[in-house]
Amino acid sequence: MRNDGSGMSTKSSNNKTGRLMYLSPLEIEPNPQNPRLLFDQEPLAILQKSIREVGILVPLLVYQKANGRYVILDGQRRWQCATDLKMSKVPVNMISEPTTIQNILTMFNIHNVREEWELAPTALKLEVVMRVLKSTDEETLSKLTGLTAWNVKRCRVLLSFPKKYLDMTIVPDPQKRLKGDFFVELHPALELIKDTFPRIYAEYTRNGITDRMLGKYRAGDIKAVTEFRDLVKLIKATKKGASRKDVERLLRSILERPGIGIRQAFKSSEKIIYDAEKIVKACRNLERSLAKLDASRLKDASVFLKSLRALRRSIDHVLERVEARR
Repeated sequence: MRNDGSGMSTKSSNNKTGRLMYLSPLEIEPNPQNPRLLFDQEPLAILQKSIREVGILVPLLVYQKANGRYVILDGQRRWQCATDLKMSKVPVNMISEPTTIQNILTMFNIHNVREEWELAPTALKLEVVMRVLKSTDEETLSKLTGLTAWNVKRCRVLLSFPKKYLDMTIVPDPQKRLKGDFFVELHPALELIKDTFPRIYAEYTRNGITDRMLGKYRAGDIKAVTEFRDLVKLIKATKKGASRKDVERLLRSILERPGIGIRQAFKSSEKIIYDAEKIVKACRNLERSLAKLDASRLKDASVFLKSLRALRRSIDHVLERVEARR
């Protein structure tokens, strides 16, 4: 036996499944069904340093095709590092060749217990699973892939966007890559615009609105994808008493005017609707608490009474302003 740089001694290889073997990295090829399409350089460099120092401690999982080539089911990053380091042998465990659907599902279940993939590559392979199984049932897909039902739903939302947007989420350079969550968070707002402001939806089109939101995001007017939740609240404010005309004006400002962001527009206007809702709930809780309180049992009610009087003055001030507008 001899050491081949993998941290283990080599043995002669055989083609029996369920056995530890040692193969040349040149005999092995990546799996075309790997849901993990993105392999960023920084974590690869860290792994390569570890392999250079201590070798490959966890064997790759492979199967052999009819043409004799070996395909990776688990361990593509280890294989890539071994190839770059020009290692002569790597440890592998062999299994029988799976079907296409078994291949994808095995990789889902292997990898998702270890670390979560980026959303877009996961969605693209989930699309293959749905096509092969002829099923879009989220519970079934969750059980088969090991993904949570919530992540299955997020994948399906992402897949509802045209290919040109999906391509933005699988760019190799992580600095230029757009997170799939951008589109997942935007989706509810697009649906609400379609239902609540069909004229705006028809005028700008779905892709047109998406492109404008992308421009806002890249320009920094939208600083986080979670701001789309404020856009949803802004549109829903029309059902809580907000002026439909005012909301439409704000929505057009967000779409058309440079420098106007979602959070800025929301806080300057319709946020008051939701603040008022919170105050209503607080008033009801306070009313119930006061009804239960026997103030005569307080030894010193001065602080309590002072607080109530201050609250009454604030309430009177708000009532005067509201009634003056009527």
